[in-house]
Amino acid sequence: MLDQKNGNTEVVLLSMSEEIKEELPESNIVIHSKTLPKIFMIKIDNNKVIKVSYEKEYSQFTGYLNASFYISRSGMTFSGVLHYTGEGELKEIKGIYYFSSRKSIIFKSAKKITRNIDEMKNIIKEQIQKLNVKEAIIEFNNWKITIHTEYKIKKAPLIYFTNTINQGNLNIACLDKIGFSPWYESCKYPIGEEDKYFFWIYNHKISCNRPFVIAKPIFVSAGEFVLVFHQNKPEQDAEFTIESNEHNTLKFKVNTNKILVFYHYKPIKKID
Repeated sequence: MLDQKNGNTEVVLLSMSEEIKEELPESNIVIHSKTLPKIFMIKIDNNKVIKVSYEKEYSQFTGYLNASFYISRSGMTFSGVLHYTGEGELKEIKGIYYFSSRKSIIFKSAKKITRNIDEMKNIIKEQIQKLNVKEAIIEFNNWKITIHTEYKIKKAPLIYFTNTINQGNLNIACLDKIGFSPWYESCKYPIGEEDKYFFWIYNHKISCNRPFVIAKPIFVSAGEFVLVFHQNKPEQDAEFTIESNEHNTLKFKVNTNKILVFYHYKPIKKID
């Protein structure tokens, strides 16, 4: 069964003081959790969403399921994820989910099974009715149908960072490292020797006066998301500089107990 409270996405809010001083102010999660989960969605101010997972894609054990719907302009090429309910309805689901599948049935074809989305849904219903199951999660495209009959699914929370600082569409938040669960330790990706003091997110250069480590997600949709933590001594601050040819330069200090969050929705234009 889909684990959604009253049909609404669970929201996690992080607050940040409005005044930007020499030292970057701290963000705090004020609802539901003291840290970021391993799978989540970030709501951007213009109602866009970035889906992020530090878990691998689902298997028999919990991972992520990225649910999105695609249909070409001609209407003949499509893909998506459906929830089959006990009432015999097929409902499209969107977002990113904690998901594990214990039992699934796969139908494949070398050629397109159909070029009509309504016909595809009828084919799916017919196959499910033969299986005699009350509920199912279905992944489909023109060439493949996967019907999950034994599974666990829970929609990942939607996170909104308030009062972040930004440079164009690059958003930056500051979290307390002490509050983080150990999961992020296994996601560290040290930057190469020549780049360990800086990295790029689109047209924004992020640099620091001290070496740092980044934790990249396994999956991110519609943009970029990076956790950054530096490796200096507790009594030392790190000085970050964010540069872009299209924006004013940002500079701030962060102490060793903080983790920086950088996220940027995929630009429509090359410059943003």
